[in-house]
Amino acid sequence: MPSSVTPPQDGTAWSGWAIILEIIHVIIAFLGIFGNGVVIFALIRVKYLKSFTNVLVTNQSAIDLVSSVMFFALYVLPRPQLPLGSDTMSLFVCKFWLSEYPLWAFSVSSTVNLVCLTLDRYFAVIHPVLYRNKFTIGRGKLLCILPWIIGLLHEVPWMYVHQITDDNVCQPDWPHDGAQNIFGVVVFINHYVIPLVIMVYVYTRIILRLRRELKPPSEPTSPTSPTENKTKPKRKKSHFASVASRSVLKTMIIVSLSYLICWGPNEIIYLYFNCGNYVDFNSFIVTVTVICVLCNMWLNPIIYAFNYKELRRGVIDSFSCITYRIPALRKLGSADRKSSAVMRDTISGNGSVKFTSDGTNKV
Repeated sequence: MPSSVTPPQDGTAWSGWAIILEIIHVIIAFLGIFGNGVVIFALIRVKYLKSFTNVLVTNQSAIDLVSSVMFFALYVLPRPQLPLGSDTMSLFVCKFWLSEYPLWAFSVSSTVNLVCLTLDRYFAVIHPVLYRNKFTIGRGKLLCILPWIIGLLHEVPWMYVHQITDDNVCQPDWPHDGAQNIFGVVVFINHYVIPLVIMVYVYTRIILRLRRELKPPSEPTSPTSPTENKTKPKRKKSHFASVASRSVLKTMIIVSLSYLICWGPNEIIYLYFNCGNYVDFNSFIVTVTVICVLCNMWLNPIIYAFNYKELRRGVIDSFSCITYRIPALRKLGSADRKSSAVMRDTISGNGSVKFTSDGTNKV
């Protein structure tokens, strides 16, 4: 996927806009590496964050962390020149590195993992019994391998078409215009349309299901029987379970929306270009769309911090030697712990139901 924010490599003087872009590159890379690194550290270190969902969240942060490192190496550090005297090495550098293959491959991996998180919420809410029995942490770890493999395989054609011209320049060389058209359509469908359809369908089903379950029952007209009294604690447990689950659900919906908003404009422009139309990749509008795509690498940790209370508390606890010296963070961590403790105590008051950190219950 071509980019409009590549630093100039021809030795010309930097313009003011190019300097601003370089600063933006550094900020994006730093936020992506730091934010995702903190999330991974907390999820690995804190025991009460162990769950199927959080295994996928860890994988999402790992992919975004690697993408941030690749972005820093490609856009901030000087790019290597094509080696002279070795056709094999020159071709490898061209196809693998100068094509930006790793960066775009891991962007596909990030999308696939996000779809997995979306389906995770679907089964947790729509098929809770199946979810409790089948969606184990071990299977979650195995599932984490899939996004990496799909991403690396998906971008092989993009790497393959890159060739070295007679002027010793690395650029895509399509066999014919039809091949580029097909590739552009396939990328748009796989990387945007399919995830969009899955996310819209899943979250629509989930919202309808939650609205139906949270609808208050009609008041009985006859005196309450002992059997009916026994059902009240279950309703109370179900209410708190839905509150815990909705916290994770809300976070995943916002993460999905941020992906669709950040990637949408650039995906449409790229499809337009691959269909044979002219696009000025150095224009301001295209540059902004690319920056939006890159911002998606560090947005997720920010979303977790504001919406995912369990993870936020885990981050504060994992850095307790630092956070407890800051009154505001110490107070925030204490409030999150009290909220989680009240919810768990209320739900498991009879000792029969326990809830994991992602809001799913274990009987």
